[in-house]
Amino acid sequence: MINACGGSSTTSSEDTERFLLIEDKTTQINNFLLSWDLPTTREDGRVLELSEIAQITITYSNSDTDTSNIFSLTDTSLSSFKIDDLPSGSWRFELTVCDIYGICSAPSAPVFLSIP
Repeated sequence: MINACGGSSTTSSEDTERFLLIEDKTTQINNFLLSWDLPTTREDGRVLELSEIAQITITYSNSDTDTSNIFSLTDTSLSSFKIDDLPSGSWRFELTVCDIYGICSAPSAPVFLSIP
């Protein structure tokens, strides 16, 4: 297994803040930048080379409207993704990483965002 975002198989709230972040990077209130650190280890502690990462999947959902979105990034050098025009609601974001051998991580610890 691959660690979705970090160097250990356990994720504390501090790790969540460090590895999966949401920042308002625009003057428009509902545009956000989701950013992360690319993983460098597998859950068993073995090294994960960046060239072994095949896909990064971002899943985000709005619990108020029961809406889900999934984006699969094949440019695995990316460490951020801009999300525009999020409607109001309670949002949950998670990241999953898959390697070139088809092995995927468990989802990262979720990050929550509330937009009035």
